[in-house]
Amino acid sequence: MRCTLLGFSLLLAACAGHADKGRTGIETAPAIVAAPCVAATGRPTPVTPLRQGTPVASWEALAPGAKARAVQAQAGRRMSYIDSLEAATAGCP
Repeated sequence: MRCTLLGFSLLLAACAGHADKGRTGIETAPAIVAAPCVAATGRPTPVTPLRQGTPVASWEALAPGAKARAVQAQAGRRMSYIDSLEAATAGCP
């Protein structure tokens, strides 16, 4: 019986291998920091609408693909503005 237990313990010890020491380096992690409410001067400037930024004649002269790219870029600017506005006013009550 002792020989069997000794054999199993030696077998387990042989299969165990080396222990993993894990990571030893320092890593940075993002952290959420509360910010105070931003005054009206700290808010981002609104996006200029396409109708105000582009004259009618030049808009009509654009190809349909160019118009689609302009509208897509405008949508990206508006989404970025919304994200910036939410970030600036997150501390406001």
